[in-house]
Amino acid sequence: MVQMTKDLSDYFSRVALALNTIEVSGLTLAIDLIKNTCLQGGKIWIIGNGGSAATASHFATDLSNCSIIQGKEIMAISLCDNSSQLTAIGNDYGFEHIFERQLKKLSIPNDLLITISASGNSQNILNCIEYAKSNSIKTISISGFDGGAAAKISDFSIITVTNKGDYGVAEDSHSIICHYISSKLRN
Repeated sequence: MVQMTKDLSDYFSRVALALNTIEVSGLTLAIDLIKNTCLQGGKIWIIGNGGSAATASHFATDLSNCSIIQGKEIMAISLCDNSSQLTAIGNDYGFEHIFERQLKKLSIPNDLLITISASGNSQNILNCIEYAKSNSIKTISISGFDGGAAAKISDFSIITVTNKGDYGVAEDSHSIICHYISSKLRN
């Protein structure tokens, strides 16, 4: 029991440390970008892999169902939620294109892409960011570890600095960030 308490305390401390590495200006900027995209009639596209896919789906739900800005509802969609589409694209074009091909068909200029990734280095995330940037879609990356390539190529990034491989801490901190952002956008 003592060891479990110590382990739990250590885990909570690592999550708190990761959250304390966030630059508040990045959160404010993300909130403003979501507001502006909504006011201009754009959509918010959210992507991630594994646990981050679950966070992307949850974040899209929170933004879509809980937030209204000046009478306009936020249109947020997770590109992780259609297993038939994901597996068809993965099978026909390669897993590295599962998000990019969807964004290509559904998005318009001035939409916003939010990526969630512990490492920030998944090729399917990077391909989607590159497509977005070349098609006038703003990009925000939410990443852990050292931010990875996604943080470097996105227009804006929120990094929760964690040890490499500390997926649980990165994913937990990302969930908290998404809950915080959506809470600031609620009426």
